[in-house]
Amino acid sequence: MKKGFTFSYLLLLLLTCGSCCAQETPSFKVDFSISGRNEKEVLEPGFKHWIIHEGKSQETTIDGVTCSVHTEDGKLVAWWNKTYVRDAANAAQNGRLSYDGLTLTSKDYGTFSICLEGLPKGKHRIQTYHNCWENPARFYATPMTVTCNGKVMHSNVVSTFGQAIAANTCILTTEFNVKKKGERICLTFTTSPENAGQAEEGKQAFKSPLCNGFELNTPEILKQAKAPYPTSGDLHADGDEKQILLQWEAANEQVKEHRLYLALSADELASLKKPTAVLPANENQYLLKDIYSMNTYFWRVDEVYTNGKVTPGLVWHFKPRQLAFPGAEGYGRFAQGGRGGIVYHVTNLSSERIPGSFLYGLLDVEGPRTIVFDVSGIIDMKFQAIFVPPYTTIAAQTAPGKGICLQHSNINIGADGICRFVRAKRGFGITGNAMGVAGTDHTIVDHCTATWGTDETVSGRGAKNVSFQYCMIAEPLGITGHTGYPAGKNHGYAATIDGKIGSWHHNLIAHSYGRNFSMGGGMDGTNTAIGQLDIFNNVVYNWCIRTTDGNAHEVNFVNNYYKMGPMSRRTTLFTQQYERAGSAWSVWRAYVSGNVRENLDGSLSPDKQGDTYAIQVSRGAKTPDYETVVDQPFYPSHASIQAAEHAYKIVLSDVGATMPIRDDQHQRIIREVLEGTYTYTGSKTGYSGQIDHEQDAGGFEEYPFMQRPEGYDSDQDGMPDWWEKLIGSNAQKANHNDDPDHDGWTLLEDYLEFLAHPYLLIPAGSQASFDAAICFKGFDKQPVFSINSQSDIFAAEIDNSLIKVNAKEKGLGKIVMKVTDAQGDSFEQTLNIAICE
Repeated sequence: MKKGFTFSYLLLLLLTCGSCCAQETPSFKVDFSISGRNEKEVLEPGFKHWIIHEGKSQETTIDGVTCSVHTEDGKLVAWWNKTYVRDAANAAQNGRLSYDGLTLTSKDYGTFSICLEGLPKGKHRIQTYHNCWENPARFYATPMTVTCNGKVMHSNVVSTFGQAIAANTCILTTEFNVKKKGERICLTFTTSPENAGQAEEGKQAFKSPLCNGFELNTPEILKQAKAPYPTSGDLHADGDEKQILLQWEAANEQVKEHRLYLALSADELASLKKPTAVLPANENQYLLKDIYSMNTYFWRVDEVYTNGKVTPGLVWHFKPRQLAFPGAEGYGRFAQGGRGGIVYHVTNLSSERIPGSFLYGLLDVEGPRTIVFDVSGIIDMKFQAIFVPPYTTIAAQTAPGKGICLQHSNINIGADGICRFVRAKRGFGITGNAMGVAGTDHTIVDHCTATWGTDETVSGRGAKNVSFQYCMIAEPLGITGHTGYPAGKNHGYAATIDGKIGSWHHNLIAHSYGRNFSMGGGMDGTNTAIGQLDIFNNVVYNWCIRTTDGNAHEVNFVNNYYKMGPMSRRTTLFTQQYERAGSAWSVWRAYVSGNVRENLDGSLSPDKQGDTYAIQVSRGAKTPDYETVVDQPFYPSHASIQAAEHAYKIVLSDVGATMPIRDDQHQRIIREVLEGTYTYTGSKTGYSGQIDHEQDAGGFEEYPFMQRPEGYDSDQDGMPDWWEKLIGSNAQKANHNDDPDHDGWTLLEDYLEFLAHPYLLIPAGSQASFDAAICFKGFDKQPVFSINSQSDIFAAEIDNSLIKVNAKEKGLGKIVMKVTDAQGDSFEQTLNIAICE
């Protein structure tokens, strides 16, 4: 399997590697980090990673320089503030550097040294960072004394607190001369009770010396421009208006002018001889126009001082955001997926990590990837918990025949992931979920089906910017011998969700005992509520004892439709639960509007406090002394929102893995919701609609094996030859990452979007038909169908719901199908047309 990287992805990797070879005057940056953590979590980009293990001393070699740390006062250790490091806003600045670092295990006064050996003769500069990671409301810093080979260089140094921007931390610049090759240079940092500093009321002293990291022989940090916008490394910068206002802060008041350099690669930036713009000291912004989401922009600002000296700036980079696909909504809508990466073909149904298998494509291929399926059938995932790597698109709409079903699944979509049209069905066996987006960021799951989970069917715990849209969550299994509960416990739960912000919309939950949804409102490291959930236009049918409950810091609960079924007991749709969870200063509030409960007699109950929504105080918690339900939404939804009754019809028409076709379980669930009925009963619970084993519902249905024929995609770029001929592309040369119309989506993504809707492939001069009724099942009250198409390559007409197409000449087109029902509600879907030779 050919392995590859996108240019921007490779460059991001290189930026984290630092200098790769020894220089005449070594220059590098070092970040002291806590052990046992993921590198991406704690390593500041552009810095060398020095993981500190507890002990008296430690040594490493960087670019031919032997670097060591040691102490005679107890042991060295690295520590951190987990909350501050993990905060996305801090990480977007320099929080991975400034909120962890080297200190002493004793947490008492003492001394440690940073020593360098192997420097060439001459003048050198070391700059050390000192920002305390503790809460400034509880701690103050003890002054430090710093010596270089015994000579006092800095006195009464007080570390900063709460600085995510590196240039705003306490930075000590120490210059020294190496008189002979091999001379050992030691910086020693000391705190003592004799210089304990000024005690602050209500706070305790941070007594030990500390250091977050250092830079050797780099430009003076305090003389460099800082605080860029977009923040460096932002791959979702807001350039929706095709322009971005670049901004930064001047280094200090002695700056005379700013020289801005801008390029499309780091190498190009380094080679520029003339600045892109020269700006006066009071003008620290520049309007960048005609931006393009496929580009990664590299820039720096060199500061020119009144004395004529120039301090080169840091290299910053960003990338404009782009919708994951047309129709992507909510806070995960800018997921990048595998855009710009390789194409991986699933060519077999093996459950092993061998070339051509789905697991191999997930776990053994490097870099951004788009996974397409050349086969249909069942892939047994063997209950493995699979965490999909970042920058992956799973395009299950590409499978032939009936499509793909992941049996015994537990697949968690990773950061910047796009997952569409996947069927994840777990089934009886090892306790676990069917699928999820737990702990991820900038991720979207669209038109997927998740069923038969045995813990909960979907998990979204710890997620950040995510969208889970137009998905079906159905028939979580009830009594299955859950490993975390006593025998006989019914754990047929739909989903625990989270986000910051998490968009959970236009989903269907059916035949679920509880957690419909459970709001697993996230906490930060201080146990303060931070979760934000946007829950709208969902349909829930035939729950039992629990609907949507739990809590989060801020929740929009808007225009959801809850339809009682034969096992529904609870009538409250939304319950904010206060259970002594979180810190005393946590706030949990909700905006509730437009939700509807359909009762067993068919009547509708609108939002009403004490009926459809309520608060619940338990476990010794105090009743909140603040307003728990507010009258305005907390944030925009970035999505189309319909009235609950209208959304009910749309969801039942267009939810779940609809492509390449709707499977039997899908069609049954939709019918049961529409009719308010059920087909199967739990073999252990006896509940109507909730099953305890997939065999209660007949087991896994058949998905016949089909395989694309030889030569279907000659250049293996994910686009079949017939498609490439239609668009005038070269079917013998992989060009999936081209974007000739400059719309930000690649040729491959254009093809994937074609397959995301019903379509007809018709030979020129032939006829074909399509029954639109399958796409509008939710509109069952006197539906009237119509079409709109303006095309020279085909003619189309409609008779009731049957669309007839007469193909004239080869090319691509589309028909907009529309339904309008007796209540005046309407909905449109696309029927794509491809006319081949």
